[in-house]
Amino acid sequence: MPSLHSVSLTPDLGPLYDRRKEKRQTHCHTLGNTPSLTDSIVQDSTLALKINFTDHIHPTRATVTNKNTLIETYRPQIKGHIEGRVNAFFQQAIALYGTKLRVESEGASDQGASAPCFYLKTTLHPQEKIVRQAAHSSTNPRLIAYIPGQPEGRVFLYGTDYYKMQNATRSLPRWVNDADREIDEKTAYSKLRQKSTALLNRVSQEETTPHEALVEFVDLALEEVDAAKTRLQNANKDPEVRQVLLLYHHYLSKYKDSFEFDYTLIDQLLGITIEDEDYREQILKTHYTLVRNAQLKQARLAQKVDAIRKDILDSFSRKPPQFEAAFLTLAIESGQTSADKKQLSKFFSFSPTNFTAQLSQKSITLLSQTKTKLAPHAAKIKKLTKELLEKMKTFYAEELRERGEILRDFRLAEGLTQTRLAAKVRKKGLSRTTLSSIENGHTLLLDADAKRISKALKIPLTLFVTELFYYP
Repeated sequence: MPSLHSVSLTPDLGPLYDRRKEKRQTHCHTLGNTPSLTDSIVQDSTLALKINFTDHIHPTRATVTNKNTLIETYRPQIKGHIEGRVNAFFQQAIALYGTKLRVESEGASDQGASAPCFYLKTTLHPQEKIVRQAAHSSTNPRLIAYIPGQPEGRVFLYGTDYYKMQNATRSLPRWVNDADREIDEKTAYSKLRQKSTALLNRVSQEETTPHEALVEFVDLALEEVDAAKTRLQNANKDPEVRQVLLLYHHYLSKYKDSFEFDYTLIDQLLGITIEDEDYREQILKTHYTLVRNAQLKQARLAQKVDAIRKDILDSFSRKPPQFEAAFLTLAIESGQTSADKKQLSKFFSFSPTNFTAQLSQKSITLLSQTKTKLAPHAAKIKKLTKELLEKMKTFYAEELRERGEILRDFRLAEGLTQTRLAAKVRKKGLSRTTLSSIENGHTLLLDADAKRISKALKIPLTLFVTELFYYP
C-alpha cells in the first residue's frame, strides 16, 4: 500500500515568530496576499456610503425593512463563510498531518481591510448605519509551529496558498464577526479556537486523521455555537448575533448529518472520487501527503522571496507606493521565456497585466515610478527568480518520482504486473516500457493515460495528475 512519505522539517516552514515585534498588517487584497471576497450584496465598486438596497439585493430583490431581513439577505454569504471555516480547518489538518509539529494559534495578523459602512434607506429605519467588518474564513488564521527540539516558533507556511486561504476575509455585517468571537475567543467560555488547536496537534502526531478531525471539529463548533446562543439568550442581548448563530447551527448541522451517512462531502472537499472503498484510507493518506508536501515546498520558496523583498525594502527610508506590485512585476518580467513568466506568475498568484488594468492612471504612474526605484536591485531580483525556477524544476522531478511510486503501489495492490496493466489500456497506446518509465519517474504520465489508468485501478485521477504551483 502507498506509504506516508517522510517530511523534511526545516526552518523554511515560515519566518521566525517574535511576539514583541508583532504588528498588524493590512495588505491590498488585489495582490492576492490575503484575499478579501467581494460583498455581492452591496455593490462596493461604487464606494458609495449610502445605498438603496432595493436596487442591489442579490440574489433576490426583496426590500430590506429591518436588521433581521438584512441578515436573511446575507444568508448565502454567511453560508459561504461557514463552509469556508470548515474547509479551512480541513486544509490545516491536511497540512499538519504527520509532521509531528506542535502548533499554537495566535489569531490574525495579515488580512484585507474592512469594507465601508452603509446606511439602510427604508421607511422604518431611515439612515440606520450598518457596520461591516472583514470576517476571517478560518478559526485559526495564523498558526505558530514549533519543530521538535527547537525553541523558536515559526509562522506556519507563511506566504503559501494555504496561508492566503487561512487569512482570506469576507466583508459582512459586524454581527457575523461578533458571532465568530462568541464561539472562538471572546470570553472564558469561548473555546473553539483553543479546542480546534488541540485537535490540530493530535492530527500532527497522527493520533487522528484529517477527515476524522474534520468530523470532530464540526461537533465542537456546534457545541460552541449552541453554548454562545444560550448565553446571549439568557442575557437577553445581541439579537442580531443570535440570529447569525442560528444560521451557523443550521449549516453546521447539515455537515454533521452528511458525515453520519457517507463520505460524499469529504470527497467533495478534497475534489476526489473514491470508487473502491477498500482503498479509502490508503487513497486519503496518499492525497494528504501530496497536498501537504506541496505546501511545505512552497513555504521554502516563499521564505526566499520574503528575505529578498525585505532586504530591498530596507534600502528605502519609507515604503514606496505600489511596492509589492512593482516587486512582483519585476520578478515575473525577469523570466527569460514566456513559459518562465507564466510559471512565475502562477507561483506568485499575480498577473501584472490584470493588476494594472484595475488601476487608475495615477496609480499606474506610481507603479512605474516605483519600478524605476527598484531598478538598482534588478540583478538581485533576477537571481531570485532564477533560483525559484530551478527549485520548481527540482520539485517537479521529485513529483514525477512520487507519482510513479503511487502508480506502482496501487498496481501491486491490485496484483497486476506492468504487462497486465498495460494490456488494460494498450488499445490506447500505453506500452509496458512506457509504464515502467513512468513508475521510475523518468516519464510524465499524460492526462489521457492517467485517466485510463485511474479507471483501470479504480483510484482518483488526482493521485496522478495535479496542478501544483511548480508544474510547468
